[in-house]
Amino acid sequence: AKKLGLDASRFNLRHGSTEIDDNSLVKFTPASFLVDTERFKDVDKLLITCQSCSTSNELKGVFTVGQDKSQIMSGYQCPNPKCDSPNHWGYESHFDLLNILSNKLSVMVRRNIEKHGSYESVCEDPSCKLKTCQLSVSGKLCLNRGCNGCMEPLYNAEKLD
Repeated sequence: AKKLGLDASRFNLRHGSTEIDDNSLVKFTPASFLVDTERFKDVDKLLITCQSCSTSNELKGVFTVGQDKSQIMSGYQCPNPKCDSPNHWGYESHFDLLNILSNKLSVMVRRNIEKHGSYESVCEDPSCKLKTCQLSVSGKLCLNRGCNGCMEPLYNAEKLD
């Protein structure tokens, strides 16, 4: 705006903590380059309860790495060493386990889509933290009187991906 001879203060909008810093652009790392533990740290974990020993553990994948990191084990086994029937998490067959996994995954997907569809927003100002489903006519401005904060979606499309 200064180069065009315009008053730059007219074009400065308050975006709270979402302002882009040139230094952060230089150090930007795409999500695909991050380590999986960092990339998926906020993801809901898929928990399975063993039918045999009744312990609940996270299903980390089809294959898991053993404690000493030298052996690869099936992810469809209960990790509890005291379990009487660790295969298929205590279910009679792998079909029973896959049905349970399919149902649990469907419920998780529906729950996350419902969170996204609720359009809840929260004020980014730490002294306000207003949480609402209403939208401001003025864009992202907070609906609380006297607050100059911006409303940010509580559950955005990036979390859904």
